[in-house]
Amino acid sequence: MEKRSQPLAAVNESPLPPDRAFVVQLRPQSDSGAELFVGRVEHLTSGVAERFASAEGLIMFITRMLASAAASSDRRR
Repeated sequence: MEKRSQPLAAVNESPLPPDRAFVVQLRPQSDSGAELFVGRVEHLTSGVAERFASAEGLIMFITRMLASAAASSDRRR
């Protein structure tokens, strides 16, 4: 296993906000022609999860959750 030459925090000094964190689980491919992006995604701070069957479905979920979080923070200001 390769070691990093510097800590990740040193590469990008701005903190990663937890409301922009997701867990993505990809289903193993049983067929070489099968869609690569099939699985489940969860937004960590809200706990909202959804299954997806394509890269587009994954991106749409993340986009929706980030837009929702942005709208919530705008309302709090």
